[in-house]
Amino acid sequence: MTLEHVSELTDKQKEKLREGWTPQEGEYIAISGHEEMIYYLNGVNKSKALPLYSVGQLLEMVQAESGDTKLTMVWTAGRWHVSRAVSASHTDTTDGSDRPDEAGDSDASAAFGTADTHDTTAASAAELCDALWELVKAKL
Repeated sequence: MTLEHVSELTDKQKEKLREGWTPQEGEYIAISGHEEMIYYLNGVNKSKALPLYSVGQLLEMVQAESGDTKLTMVWTAGRWHVSRAVSASHTDTTDGSDRPDEAGDSDASAAFGTADTHDTTAASAAELCDALWELVKAKL
């Protein structure tokens, strides 16, 4: 994530982003209109700083949901297409692999055998981080 990403948020969304965040040394933050790394925890004012999450942390946030969550990421035509589906019930693929078949089935519902989908969110961007950020932002 970058300063540009967190600048898109409303004040309410910024508060939600801070809720589950525990600052750690070595993480990057946005503070006072610039980005910096946390070198000493005692110098971080959580109420004024915003976390700049890594791709791995964004993935965790996208999947942090009660119920059964399936995340699909596909790289085609120079763009990342990411979708997240939360369903009440889930049936694995017939081979037990829990992945789409080798033919590259692009329909996430058919590929993962989901039923009773409650929430499906999708985003597309040239950078994986940007596509994941759109999903996280939609949850805030």
